Amino acid sequence: FRHFPQVDLYPNSQRAAEVAEAAGAQGQFWQMHDYLFQNPLALDDESLRQIAIALGLDIQKFITEIETGVHARRVLEDFNSGARSGVSQPPAFFINGIRYKGALDLPNLIDAIQEAGADMETS
Repeated sequence: FRHFPQVDLYPNSQRAAEVAEAAGAQGQFWQMHDYLFQNPLALDDESLRQIAIALGLDIQKFITEIETGVHARRVLEDFNSGARSGVSQPPAFFINGIRYKGALDLPNLIDAIQEAGADMETS
């Protein structure tokens, strides 16, 4: 997973990515990620504090990491990496390092992954 915040469209997307990384530093990345996608306006300090408590995070560590921008560089590196790889908007999928440009439904993704695996076996 790489972050690709689009601050022009979603002004809070950079903060959301950093919040997810701060939770991830405590083993709760996907839980926070899912919460943020389900509650995109809940990025105020009190909402984040409440979800951090619900996830069992070390609140002080979590808040300090957000306030000091500990994860900002990681998010920027992810964004830059995506841009260099031709990503213009999320979601973008790569299979074995090659950008997948097919349909984003599960059957097509599974087929592409299986095909890529078969290609690796014959190489």
